Amino acid sequence: MKNIISVGVGETYSVPHLHGVGKVSCIYPKTGMADVYVTNSTGGFFTCVSIGDLYEVPKEKKESETTAKPSRYSQGSLEVWDGIMQLGFDYMQGAVVKYISRYKHKNGAQDLKKAINYLVKMLAEETKQDYYELRKKSVDEVTGE
Repeated sequence: MKNIISVGVGETYSVPHLHGVGKVSCIYPKTGMADVYVTNSTGGFFTCVSIGDLYEVPKEKKESETTAKPSRYSQGSLEVWDGIMQLGFDYMQGAVVKYISRYKHKNGAQDLKKAINYLVKMLAEETKQDYYELRKKSVDEVTGE
């Protein structure tokens, strides 16, 4: 990402420290601040940020892409959450599917580790074992192989 030198009202920028993208509604040149409507995974909100905290949004991550229909969740004709709902998966099962389906397109190994943590929690519940003790074991020890 490249830091922004000039900011325009109505333009969309990345706001990394708030984990989202923001649309500038007002600029205060004397103070170097801007009012921004930020959207991220928790929703949307107005805030005032330093213009130095705004960055160019990479072309593949424009606002509509990051908030409306991220491509990492729809590799085929079906969006992941639609598939999870159609299959009647519970929260834990849905989380596993979500992380596995997006790992190549978003966070790589980190998403696979998250999926594994959900699987270990599900296995702990199913086998009446302590999740934290189960996490310490190797895959072979967990599966009994």
